[in-house]
Amino acid sequence: MSRQTLNEGHPVMRARSLIQLFAVLTLALFAGLILRGLFVASTAKPPPQMAAVAVAPHPLSAGLLLSADDLAWRDIPVSSVTDTMIRKDSATAAKLPGAVIRTAVDEGTALSPRDVVLPDAQGFLAAVLAPGKRAVSVAVDEVTGNAGLTLPGDHVDLLLTQKIDRAGDPGQALQPVASETVLSDLRVIAVGSPLRATEGAEGAASGTQQHAARTVTLEVSPEDAERIAVATRLGQLSLMLRSLATPRVATAGPAALDDPTGQPVWGEDVSQAVRMIRDRQSPATRAPPKPQGPPSVRVFRGSNREAEAVSAALTAPAAPQVTAGPH
Repeated sequence: MSRQTLNEGHPVMRARSLIQLFAVLTLALFAGLILRGLFVASTAKPPPQMAAVAVAPHPLSAGLLLSADDLAWRDIPVSSVTDTMIRKDSATAAKLPGAVIRTAVDEGTALSPRDVVLPDAQGFLAAVLAPGKRAVSVAVDEVTGNAGLTLPGDHVDLLLTQKIDRAGDPGQALQPVASETVLSDLRVIAVGSPLRATEGAEGAASGTQQHAARTVTLEVSPEDAERIAVATRLGQLSLMLRSLATPRVATAGPAALDDPTGQPVWGEDVSQAVRMIRDRQSPATRAPPKPQGPPSVRVFRGSNREAEAVSAALTAPAAPQVTAGPH
């Protein structure tokens, strides 16, 4: 028997051959798995493209002013999107907050452009107004309008601050200032675009504009519309935003006269300086005038100058003469 034959039959050589065979099989298995993955990836269908459409998270009644809480978005395949749906990336979706529901929409139903009236659409105010109500716009700025955070659907109170004109009172150094709530619990139905004013020709040429004022449209009764028209002439109007947790009143309108919270607040109620000026001007606190002595005259005798009192008989008014008539 040759030496080569002995080596091939040796147990050590046999184990080495098995290890090499196992390694080759393992590599072949991994190669097969990689090839299978590549084949599956090349033949698999790509996932469908999705689009978000507007749906009603809860029942939406007709006449409701939409807010962010009244909108939800659902992802569906792009192939399933129709013209009767509102996509999140559309121009209509950006105008949904503040729009009014034209017809009632059930929970989970996709919103259609025909279901809403957008704020810039014709007939929007007529659609959002409740029966018997009117729409009145008031001009506010960044301060009186709550820094622009008042949105359609909010409820506000209307505050009037005015200076009482007392030009006929010469002793009045300051004009009294009063503030009062003239109307309460009014629904905001629209927030108008800012009124802009350019600064001269340079501003017009460059397009640089500043916010001068903005308008807020309120839903009021015809009587309240007349009150607002008068209030705009009396002084400055401000909006006070009401909390969502505040119970709604049965009928919005002027504050009750017997309600302490509805009484005017005067300048002297909040400023000690105004109270001090008022007290100084009050006749009750003025010092009584100094008593004056009897009238006197100055008599010059040469270089001497003397003051002598005038007799009361001389200063007293003469008694009227009565002429007796014939008997």
